[in-house]
Amino acid sequence: IRHVPAMGLKEKPRAFCLGNAHFIRAYCFFQIARIWGDAPLPLWGYESTDTELFLGRTPVSEVLMRVERDIAVADTSDKTVATPAAVAMLKADYALWMYRMQAGGEAYLAMAQEALGELGLSDALLEPAYADIFSSSNKCGREVIFAVHQDVSEALNGPAYNFFKNGEMFRAYAGDLRFVDVDGDGIMTKGNRTLSNHGDLEIIGNQSPRYQYSINMSLNWNGIGLSMLWQ
Repeated sequence: IRHVPAMGLKEKPRAFCLGNAHFIRAYCFFQIARIWGDAPLPLWGYESTDTELFLGRTPVSEVLMRVERDIAVADTSDKTVATPAAVAMLKADYALWMYRMQAGGEAYLAMAQEALGELGLSDALLEPAYADIFSSSNKCGREVIFAVHQDVSEALNGPAYNFFKNGEMFRAYAGDLRFVDVDGDGIMTKGNRTLSNHGDLEIIGNQSPRYQYSINMSLNWNGIGLSMLWQ
């Protein structure tokens, strides 16, 4: 969240990243506050050795206010992570918790009613058959509200595959790692990590020595001993 505005992303992918990041942070802190109450409230990542690792507890009221601010900007429309329905459900859950458990007043009850109204619940939103919810050909169906996306190329080639492609969602900048298409097939892969199929991993040597040898010498004279081992 902290560095996204300076990453140079286009408007659509920037809004996607920020909207989902605020949603996930709101969801996690809300569950933490419900279970433990006062809790550490880290808002930025650990970027240097000067960063404090052991944070004190923040009052639950401040944690919940952070949740509310994140919900307010968690606007997303992509089903691969969090849909507007997921955000509205979190908003309703949070508002009802604040109304009942934190004595937040009628304003939170109105917030919950507004969130439920945004859902627009009706039979028309349901799949024709229950089995359709779990069909592999219906991954972004009507009843999907919160899902984690994984590209098949990432499953085969590692989580950084889409970064290598340098597409719309990610851009390379000065100082980033540079990757070379060693085998010339047009994509970045790691092969089978074998000598015959090493993909774009370049063979630069072997950390184990090919030959090992040693010389052991010892000398004794008048009760004085000297021993040397050369390897």
